[in-house]
Amino acid sequence: GVEMWQVEAIPNEKEAKETGYTRSINFVRKDNHMLARAVSFVKKGKRLKYFSVEKIANIDGVWVATDISMTTKKGKKTVHKTVLKISDIQFNQPMSEDDLSIRRLERGL
Repeated sequence: GVEMWQVEAIPNEKEAKETGYTRSINFVRKDNHMLARAVSFVKKGKRLKYFSVEKIANIDGVWVATDISMTTKKGKKTVHKTVLKISDIQFNQPMSEDDLSIRRLERGL
């Protein structure tokens, strides 16, 4: 129910070879500039990958995709599907310089 731009992306030869994607069609919302849907064409196996943002939320003034799915199809058959549900999103949290040390970043804490 929102207006979108349709953007076709075609990789150069090097990128196509590295990623296996031959092109993608992306749908970007005009109201908040978020990627809402995408269809990616995969050379290997003549498959299509469908990316879809199922749910978004405005958290502290930032639009965030909270429910996302990626479905790989070959013809009409679903080969694989991944669903991500993101919760407890927080922005502008206090940080110290130690939080960005190499040791801390490598440990992931």
